[in-house]
Amino acid sequence: MSAAAFLLAAGAFGSWRPENLTTLSFYIVGAVLAAHVSIPLPRVASTTSMSFVFVLTGIIEFGPAEAILIGWAGMLAETFRGPRSRWSVPKLPFNLASITLAAGAGHTAYHAAFVPAVLASLPIRLIQATAAYFFVNTVSVAIVIALTERKSTWTIWRAGFLWIAPEHLAGTALAAVIHTVNLYIGRHAALLSVPLVYLVYRSYALYLDRLNREREHAAEIADLHWRTIEALALVIGAKDDVTHDHVRRVQVYATEIGKELGLAEDEMKALEVASLLHDIGKLAISEQILCKPGKLTPEEFEIMKTHPVIGAEILQRVEFPFPVVPIVRSHHEKWDGSGYPFGLRGADIPIGARILAPVDCLDALASDRQYRRAMPLDKAMERVAAESGRSFDPRVVEILQRRYVELELMARAKARPASKLAIPKMKTGGAPAAGFEVPSPPTDGAPVESTDVLVAIASARQDFQSLLDMSAAAGSLPLTEMLALISVPFKRFIPHHAIVIYILRSGALVPEFVSGEDYRLFSALRLPLGRGISGWVAENRRPIVNGDPSVESAYLNDPNRHSSMRSALAIPLEGPAGVLGVVTLYHAAPDHFTRGHVRILLAVCPKAALIVQQALEQSAGAHLPERDELTGLPNARALFLGLEKELSRCRRGSVPLVVLTFDIDHFRDLNVALGRTICDRILQSAARALEANCRDYDLVARVGGDEFVAVLPGSFGMAASVRARELCEAIESAVAGLCDPQPFSISSGQAAFPEDGLNPDELLAEADRSLYRAKWLRHDSGVETRP
Repeated sequence: MSAAAFLLAAGAFGSWRPENLTTLSFYIVGAVLAAHVSIPLPRVASTTSMSFVFVLTGIIEFGPAEAILIGWAGMLAETFRGPRSRWSVPKLPFNLASITLAAGAGHTAYHAAFVPAVLASLPIRLIQATAAYFFVNTVSVAIVIALTERKSTWTIWRAGFLWIAPEHLAGTALAAVIHTVNLYIGRHAALLSVPLVYLVYRSYALYLDRLNREREHAAEIADLHWRTIEALALVIGAKDDVTHDHVRRVQVYATEIGKELGLAEDEMKALEVASLLHDIGKLAISEQILCKPGKLTPEEFEIMKTHPVIGAEILQRVEFPFPVVPIVRSHHEKWDGSGYPFGLRGADIPIGARILAPVDCLDALASDRQYRRAMPLDKAMERVAAESGRSFDPRVVEILQRRYVELELMARAKARPASKLAIPKMKTGGAPAAGFEVPSPPTDGAPVESTDVLVAIASARQDFQSLLDMSAAAGSLPLTEMLALISVPFKRFIPHHAIVIYILRSGALVPEFVSGEDYRLFSALRLPLGRGISGWVAENRRPIVNGDPSVESAYLNDPNRHSSMRSALAIPLEGPAGVLGVVTLYHAAPDHFTRGHVRILLAVCPKAALIVQQALEQSAGAHLPERDELTGLPNARALFLGLEKELSRCRRGSVPLVVLTFDIDHFRDLNVALGRTICDRILQSAARALEANCRDYDLVARVGGDEFVAVLPGSFGMAASVRARELCEAIESAVAGLCDPQPFSISSGQAAFPEDGLNPDELLAEADRSLYRAKWLRHDSGVETRP
């Protein structure tokens, strides 16, 4: 550019004979002033100003040297007016060269001799000059930006410079006006064109400002959409126990491979979205299958195979403007046709899915999952490369194998902290990568249901029954000693190298008893519910056989500590109120445990759970229940504790309090006439009605049989009597339909603090006396009465 500009300028100034310097000075000053009203161009780091109007006028009225001088003046004024970065080397010589060539091209186009005479009018020649000036000036800048940003020149020019074409057309008209004024009125009258120049500048500045605001708004909407997609991807990953970094890694790998393969813009956008949302169909898969630490059964894998089709159906409703759905639907297809859901082969698989499949596999192998620990990245890459030509497109695998280290570094640099779908039956797809869960072969040729196993089950039951009887008789053994006794029969009937009895405390499994190898490792564990082998067993209440113990040690958050165990058998301990904990046996040999071992544990764990329940109650002080089992209301014990607290508050604040007692009249007769089931429903309905019609801070309890108590802080006198009547009516209304044709009525009594008593015993006793006085009055008079 500089060399061509030097030759052009040398030729122009070599034959220059200065004339009309006053007019030339006027145009130079005009170009300098116009340069101060520059407009930033959209999408590119460049500006445009109105100085080109004076360059066009100079092209009309002068030779090439004068036009170049006017262009230099405007360009230098615009350059030095801006920040220091605009005139740094080599930007300044490039800008001088660009304006020199543009002015020369415009002058040549205006004075071209080849234009027919019929077309040689001022407007036609001026449009030619403007087009040449505009093309040379903008294309040269676009080429430099494209080389710097490694983008297409056409893309840069179309996005950043095509928008200023209307401005140059307006400048063409202004140049024609200035020239006409000069010819017919005088050169000084051209000063009147300055307001017109500013008007064009102002109008175009407002146009570009509005355009920029619209683009910023569109960018904000696009960014919002993209953040929504990322948030949805994070939700999907949370269900599948995948972190946000893993999702971003897949996206970085896939998009970089897509760029190297030269995918079109729409295909790249589709790949970018599909890399985040390809597993959206897993939202329809049960967590018991997704997060299972062991191998999937064939039935479970059939359900898992449906997630690409379900994901495609979900995303089809979004109506993306680029082909996301085919990628999501096909990302588990294999190059040799053995994948699912449709068994596509080779190039029939969409290119985005062919890229995503090996990338997703590499990420899965290199990440911690429920069923195994993460592999080193290089080992995972070897596994993926071994499937080239069978599971994956060889061309994609070649790029991934060549660049995976570079791509991993890029991923780490970018890391940052409706209608019911039918589940179709898949007809293609073999076993999953982890294999199917199959029964272990029998030991020494003996069948699983052999007499030895049945004898072992019977013996184990007897041992645990003896332990249960012993614990009931002793009644005071600490929890740790009781768990040590439980572990003895397990060692006798099921060979293992380590045993851990986890107890569920505050939503996590804590190892209360550990024996055998890796003692220190297992003793340091604390497994969240649903995590690891034992956490999964506790949450799902299902056993796991031959799970991978390294999944447990992953929760130590210490990559240098690994378990030497290779198989695990875990069974939940379930008590009357739910899961108490988990018994997990570990062995150093892989696939050591058999179905017979599972049957032994299933037979004896209920008795073991009773022993653990008893030990837990004793270690915790054998807490008594505070809720009535039938109605769910607080029981008598909870009533006394709650009433004592309320009385303490009332004493401090000098607040009155009323205790109301309610009793169903002739409840024994109702029990005989209607039966226990109906009477239980009567009591439950009465409890719900009483609780629903009391305030949130009132205390409502069932103290036994058909008697209920309500404690009403802040109530006194006649207001309490009216409240008692309303509560009686609410109970009778709720129960009326259950007693037909038997009559139903309820009596109440009340006691007030401090008039009738100062403590719970005195108040409840006075309320009972008031209740029975009301019952006596009703029975004696034969009419309904209320206190």
